[in-house]
Amino acid sequence: MEFLDRTTYRMYSDTSLQEMARYNPTAELAIVLAERLDELQAEFDEKVEKYVDKIEDLEREVRILTEDLHIAEGARA
Repeated sequence: MEFLDRTTYRMYSDTSLQEMARYNPTAELAIVLAERLDELQAEFDEKVEKYVDKIEDLEREVRILTEDLHIAEGARA
């Protein structure tokens, strides 16, 4: 099998790259796989950050509703 350069490896799908790495690992292939991993990690980090922000918003909303509930219960007493 011929050795490919980074530009050529970048044209392959993740699955194809994994197959190539399994049977014919090269430094260039490792670099391309590391780039893909960095991209996926960045996407994952962005999604996690959005979920954390949403959770914090919901926790604030729960605190406000809980306070309102205590105030309403106090007014009835």
